[in-house]
Amino acid sequence: EPVPERASPNPNSKKKTKPPRAPNKVPPVPNQIVIADPPDKLLNQLGRFGLRKIDGEFLRTLDVNVLVLVVEPGRTAKKVILELRKAFPGIVVDLHHAYDLSRGASTKKLLFPAKMIGWGRVPRTCGQGVKVGMIDTGVDKSHPALIGRVIIQRHFLGKKKKPSDTEHGTAVAAILVGKPLPDGTSGLLPGATLYAANIFERAGKKGKRGTMYGILKGIDWLATVRVHVVNMSIAGPPNSIFSYVLKKGIKKGLVMVAAAGNGGPRAKPAWPAAHPLVASITAIDQRMSVYRFANRGSYIDFAAPGVNVPTPSRRGRAFKTGTSFASPYVAAMTALLVAQGRQRDMGVLRRRLKQYVVDLGKPGRDPIFGWGMVRARPPC
Repeated sequence: EPVPERASPNPNSKKKTKPPRAPNKVPPVPNQIVIADPPDKLLNQLGRFGLRKIDGEFLRTLDVNVLVLVVEPGRTAKKVILELRKAFPGIVVDLHHAYDLSRGASTKKLLFPAKMIGWGRVPRTCGQGVKVGMIDTGVDKSHPALIGRVIIQRHFLGKKKKPSDTEHGTAVAAILVGKPLPDGTSGLLPGATLYAANIFERAGKKGKRGTMYGILKGIDWLATVRVHVVNMSIAGPPNSIFSYVLKKGIKKGLVMVAAAGNGGPRAKPAWPAAHPLVASITAIDQRMSVYRFANRGSYIDFAAPGVNVPTPSRRGRAFKTGTSFASPYVAAMTALLVAQGRQRDMGVLRRRLKQYVVDLGKPGRDPIFGWGMVRARPPC
């Protein structure tokens, strides 16, 4: 189990942030809706609502039947959803939302994260026996930081869709399980097994999107292999299908940690981090000041390094910024707790993690830093 470390909070952590940039919103998949556990009567009436099935799967571990439907021309997805909810009260249906990566811009090159959280250097075997899951882009297993690591990867993309680039997922994977390198950098748990679910497909010439359907299949797979934690460095709008399946996954023992989002102080809560049974992680810099574009709100649980975090890239070394890169730090700590016997219950795990925090901002929990920065060293 991680061991608490002490640190002094930065007195300047309350400084005002600059006005945030506009959040990078990914529109829903056009003219598509998703239904979970559709009523039997509906399956014979799809034409009545102007719907046509284009994909679907029974998620065995979560015990959920998911349908992806296209709305025929002449109707709108939102109108059809209203019609379905009226005809079938209690139906779980929503837009086929797309999700973005919780990354931001970076300017400075500072090697501080592991020292800042008290983790320090670890041997290659640290994390043996721990199973870490992630939902992200694909991972480049041939990158020098990941060669020799145990990474099991599956792709959950739409039919005939091509995967997006792997830079974001590779960076997150390296933070989690990257091997120690000559420059002193290392993943948090290089001896762990990483289960990487790629949900991001190409959208347009340079864009990427992770669809709701891909997320649901990824969650089912990670529940099947019983990972100790799922890191989700993604963000998007609330979705009733997502909420429904998250609850199913949590009942099956999934423990989830997610990036708080980079929409800025006035942004709406980002999902899945805003779900009450998911740990929400914000990003801070080496001075323990909050990342200026990080989301705020009562749903923020903890803070971790997420500004100018050193990660691998196609060009060797890059420095990434965003709540995407803060989430893995708390995910690694949570995975150790679960692997060593702590209950698979986020309420229990939050209380344990709170014992390791350095309080930042106002005393106690606040909407900027949550309970504060988690600082601990691993028992390896």
